[in-house]
Amino acid sequence: FCFVSLMYSIIFHDVKNELYTEVIKNGVMAIVCVTVTFKFRILLKNRDDIQKLIDSINHDYDLAKKLSEEEQLIVSKYANMGVIVCKCWLAAALATGLMFPIKAFILMAYKYSKDEWELVQMFDLHWPLINEIKNNLFIFTFIFVNCFSFDAFSVSMYIGFDPLGPIFLLHACGQLDLICNRLKKLFSEGTTADAKEKLKLINLKLIEIYRYVKRIQDIFVVLYEFNMKTTTFLIPFSTFQFVQV
Repeated sequence: FCFVSLMYSIIFHDVKNELYTEVIKNGVMAIVCVTVTFKFRILLKNRDDIQKLIDSINHDYDLAKKLSEEEQLIVSKYANMGVIVCKCWLAAALATGLMFPIKAFILMAYKYSKDEWELVQMFDLHWPLINEIKNNLFIFTFIFVNCFSFDAFSVSMYIGFDPLGPIFLLHACGQLDLICNRLKKLFSEGTTADAKEKLKLINLKLIEIYRYVKRIQDIFVVLYEFNMKTTTFLIPFSTFQFVQV
């Protein structure tokens, strides 16, 4: 609904009236609509593989309980980095998502304080066919609820999906750090036979990590390529808006 509304407003109102700032602003939101929908498609398509990656992390955490204190600290270090990533995405997504409804309510409160009561939508959209009645309470509520639903959906995707890639990679880095730590001590502890046995276990773990990283690449490489392409539009569009302000 939001994507159709944005495109309708761009084509039949903003471009027609040469409101290029509005074209850019609504164009950015339309790109976000497409991006979020694409992410949701990837999530649904690869949900089984993503679950396997999560299970692999949980399995490694269970094994970490039996490791030495030094190696447990390494695992905790990268796990804490993953927590920081989640908190950053949570703060950024909530701040961005709440900005639109809060802006609408603040403007309505301001207009009410000035005795100029007016209903304000989350997004600055214009529909030539219904501009006359879009401030009708029923129409306003319908549009606002749909826009807010899209806003909440977008926030949930940015909080729940976007941090997965960095978290998975951080876990792989942590496992590689464990292997480096074990390689340093390979010949300093035990006999040559023990070293050979440990080396075999290290090789098996490296193969496991390789498969783990390959699965991450298979899931997220398309998403990151898509994000790079959309960024080529979002950066100049956003810069244009800042210049206009």
